[in-house]
Amino acid sequence: MSFRVGDAAFGANGIPGVVKQQDNITGNLLVDTDQKTTRSIHRHGYINGLTPQERQNFNEHLDAVRSESDPNKKLELIREKISELKLDSANFRMVKYLESEMFHLMNTHNISPRLYNLENP
Repeated sequence: MSFRVGDAAFGANGIPGVVKQQDNITGNLLVDTDQKTTRSIHRHGYINGLTPQERQNFNEHLDAVRSESDPNKKLELIREKISELKLDSANFRMVKYLESEMFHLMNTHNISPRLYNLENP
């Protein structure tokens, strides 16, 4: 299993931490188990695979989304961000995480999609 700096890692006791460093030769990880740090970095779930900059952008965008009270406005904000990020294929991971968040919101609030994209087989 591969980790990046900033990923969540769980110890044998089940307590989460944040990967601070990884030795590429031995694979050993330096994990910070300070819960305040872990909660601030992973405040929108234990999401792994993002670079520190991507993670910061993801957290900032979801902070803005969660500040909205109307679920439809939340979904619209996420859709706009996904459309913006899809223009660059380097944002593939970020788009997938935002789509997952959007689908979670739709299921939680029982909202059906407005538009469907049908592709020919």
